[in-house]
Amino acid sequence: GGGGRAPRPRRAPPPVSADYLQEQDFSHWARKRLTEAVVGVSYKCPGGGFILITELQEQSKVQASVTTKRGHRALYYEMDLHCLWLGKVTEGEMQGLFRLYNVAHDTKFQLGGDENTSYMYQLGWDQRLSGPWVEQLRTEATELFDLVAAAVDTVIEELRKK
Repeated sequence: GGGGRAPRPRRAPPPVSADYLQEQDFSHWARKRLTEAVVGVSYKCPGGGFILITELQEQSKVQASVTTKRGHRALYYEMDLHCLWLGKVTEGEMQGLFRLYNVAHDTKFQLGGDENTSYMYQLGWDQRLSGPWVEQLRTEATELFDLVAAAVDTVIEELRKK
């Protein structure tokens, strides 16, 4: 074998490809996976009954892409999820809205976090309903924040592996 020869220096790739930016859009995939992950998320109320996410609404915004530049991969995403929830206890049932937003590659789930760095949520319900059970469901529906955020984070982990 040619043992004595020094290896030839590898030529650097032409500058054009060094800056070549490749972007793959995973928005459609992410939306489909988020629907699977989020719909069906449920919370069992301590006093009996449950709260269930029944739908990821059309108006939800999901953007996700992986860019590759100089061999470095980066995941960018932004999500604003509008969900419908159903709460059921012995005394009655109610529907509401749950919105998880400010979900992006530079924010994370943190209870009581501020909106520059953390996921945020909003809760809506039928204002015409009243009674102790309504108060109870409204209070317990805040548990959805934790549960939906966890479901979303599993999808984000899957995205990272793309």
